[in-house]
Amino acid sequence: MSDEKRSMLGSSLPIPTYEEATSSRAPSDVGDNPHTEEEASRLLASSHGRYRQPTVETARSSLESSFLEEFGDSARPSRESLERVMVEMEILEPGQGGEGQQRRGGGGRLRMHISKRISSITDSLSAISIPHHWKINPLRWFSCIRIPDLPCLGEGFVPLYRVMGVIIGLVVVYALLASDSVTLNPPPGAGGTIEFDIDALKDFIRDSIDKDNIEHYLEYLSRFDHTAGTEGDFVLAKYVEGEFRSFGLESVGLDEYSVYLNFPKPNGRKLAIIDPPWEAALEEPKANDDRENTLVFHGYSKTGSATGPLIYANYGARADFDKLESQGFNLTGSIILVRYGGTQMDRALKVKAAEERGAAAVIEFSDPKTEGWDLPEGFVQRGSVSLMSFIVGDVLTPGAPSKPDYNRIPLEHNPGLVGIPSLPLSWDNARHLLQSLRGKGSKVEESWTGDTRGVEEWWTGSINDSPIMVELENDQVEEERHPIWNVLGYIRGSDDYTKRIVVGNHRDAWCFGASDPNSGTAVMLEVARLFGKVLEMGWRPQRSIIFANWDAEEYNLIGSTEYVEDNIDDLRLHGMAYINLDVAVSGKEFRAAGSPLIQQPLLNVLERIRSPSGNGTLRGDWGDKFLPGLGAGSDYVAFQDYAGVSSIDIGFAGDPFPYHSCYDTFEWMKNTGDPGFNHHLAIAQVLGVLIIELADTPVLPFNMIDYAHALGRYTDDLEEHAKEIMQAQSPGTKLLDFKDLRNAVESAEKRLKEFDEKHENWMDYLEAGLDTNGIIARQSRNARMSNFEEHLLDLSKGGGLPGREWFKHVVFAPEAWSGYDAGYFPGVRDALASKDWELAQKQVEKIAKVIDKASYKLLN
Repeated sequence: MSDEKRSMLGSSLPIPTYEEATSSRAPSDVGDNPHTEEEASRLLASSHGRYRQPTVETARSSLESSFLEEFGDSARPSRESLERVMVEMEILEPGQGGEGQQRRGGGGRLRMHISKRISSITDSLSAISIPHHWKINPLRWFSCIRIPDLPCLGEGFVPLYRVMGVIIGLVVVYALLASDSVTLNPPPGAGGTIEFDIDALKDFIRDSIDKDNIEHYLEYLSRFDHTAGTEGDFVLAKYVEGEFRSFGLESVGLDEYSVYLNFPKPNGRKLAIIDPPWEAALEEPKANDDRENTLVFHGYSKTGSATGPLIYANYGARADFDKLESQGFNLTGSIILVRYGGTQMDRALKVKAAEERGAAAVIEFSDPKTEGWDLPEGFVQRGSVSLMSFIVGDVLTPGAPSKPDYNRIPLEHNPGLVGIPSLPLSWDNARHLLQSLRGKGSKVEESWTGDTRGVEEWWTGSINDSPIMVELENDQVEEERHPIWNVLGYIRGSDDYTKRIVVGNHRDAWCFGASDPNSGTAVMLEVARLFGKVLEMGWRPQRSIIFANWDAEEYNLIGSTEYVEDNIDDLRLHGMAYINLDVAVSGKEFRAAGSPLIQQPLLNVLERIRSPSGNGTLRGDWGDKFLPGLGAGSDYVAFQDYAGVSSIDIGFAGDPFPYHSCYDTFEWMKNTGDPGFNHHLAIAQVLGVLIIELADTPVLPFNMIDYAHALGRYTDDLEEHAKEIMQAQSPGTKLLDFKDLRNAVESAEKRLKEFDEKHENWMDYLEAGLDTNGIIARQSRNARMSNFEEHLLDLSKGGGLPGREWFKHVVFAPEAWSGYDAGYFPGVRDALASKDWELAQKQVEKIAKVIDKASYKLLN
């Protein structure tokens, strides 16, 4: 975000209720802000009468304003109650946090041992404040000390006498500082801060998380639907912005982009069997009579209609279509029926594979056997069919932010979009279609058989022999420049403030979104609240922190990607880590995936967090697992794969949940998903402590050897995969030569180990305090560690993955045809999937050069 925009968004505004944000009140009613109600009406006018506005019945009239008032009272503990907690934790002394007193540094365990940092105190403080408001410059005070001559002492004793006098003076000052008889108050703008004991700070953040606050945040965030770009989305953007301001975060504001979105028309979708006549009930039954559901559709689906024979194609993987074609099926003009999940997890790639075989449209349904849930049979999984393994962000501006000054590519034949229409369907309706196929075509094998409740036999359907003809319609609103809103709040670092840690979670949901994504938003709000409290005490992290609430993630990771593309040079130079939440809680098993650089920081944090099961720590739950890599599917993609910022995604998962459905409500979370909100508490503790671990340790806790070992594992896995693919496709063919890659990985392991074990002179003085040269050396070490990830990007002219040039990381990216899965060395895997052995060998050699260069730069 530019400084100009930050200042423009810097004024404090009242948070609008839902009714206020969607009304036509005069701009003067809401303050001096570009997002006035008149402006909001203009921005959102394009959806009126087309994509349904979030409903404003009785449940949304006076509810939101009263809820906000109640929420404001209960979710923000008073200053007095917080201070009582701090006193109990020995972070503040009794009476230290009086109204109007600047709490710089606090007391108890959070005070740095001043005896180790006398020099830094005198450098960073310009005044000492003592009772009765006496202001004394400490340096001038010491310079005015005069030690009188004592005639009874011989001349040889005078130097010793003077030294003893200085020592006594320092002891007195230390006693005053340590006892809080004086407080340390740098004047505003002076930039001075007192360093906090990091372990005590981690304990405070961990122990101060309030799960009742998280529950209350989540109740409001999932109170109404908020698909990207709609009124409900805008209201929650303003709400999060207001919370960030109230917490004391800096430069808080909305960051707007104009992107391509599509929305369903209320009567624009249809799915029917022509003979005998039958029509599917596309909309999901209401989970709560007080709230209207969003319409059922696929984001980024093609607008259009089709009529053709119905064919069942299992999970819609390319291997499934190969099997059908081997049985003599010509799929041209057919309507393909496929299950969600299975061997092809990405719903978009199911559509893409069908399109490549000539199909006219696709229907995707939820199979209880595959997904393992026992939800209402009318449950429908919405979702996007964007080709996010090829392009993420606004598909009209790949590689550039969606701002007015940037060119756009056409919608037609766009590499990020599918070319045929599709619709999601409930099991209840899909069952009728499957029953109609009985006796048509071929009876499927066991691996193609789904739930048998009501569908005793599963058949493929037929193209020629009495086919079941189906009609599908999908009419949508197409908006090429529709506003979305990221919400950003900053905490400026005190030391290497240009470096930053970004913490992100998206806000938009396909419906109410209690687990996906608002469990993450609620957790982030509670953590941000606590960081605001320690800011009040005078704490500053060594590196800057950005809290980001992204928009339009569900369509194609749009908000986060546009932000990264808008700030790419700055992030590649200064971004040190990105922490992603998304679905923070949907089950009971702790999960994490990310760059090997963040493996050690994560383990450090998990040792401090009690397991919600009550059996030891999360470190014990995690065991000896390696941190798996990141694929696609959430907002870490642009940071890891395009900007080269080491990223991690964390949460609790494992159990089936009402994914992308209007059954994903606060009531479901409270009664079934996480009763007691103990898993929300635990993931908030992980997040808070991990932020401190990455943002406030003098030396980044990255273990470079972890990356070296990971590269070795990835190479072993790739070589085995290549051998298996090539021998299956071309028996007897010459296998890939991995010698260069092996040599590069071995060299990298030696260099990374040398870097990790190298002892630099400044390290001996880290506790006592570094001089200017030592600070520069420490910052250089941190920069070299974080830049290692960036140096694994292929930034050569025309660089990137062949055919998917937006993806720049040579080690991590989603595989082109697996979608969500991490593909280690994806350039090689893509070539192998395409049976292009020559390209695969070239990619092996290119990756070897990139890794060798990156490890060389680490030491040089």
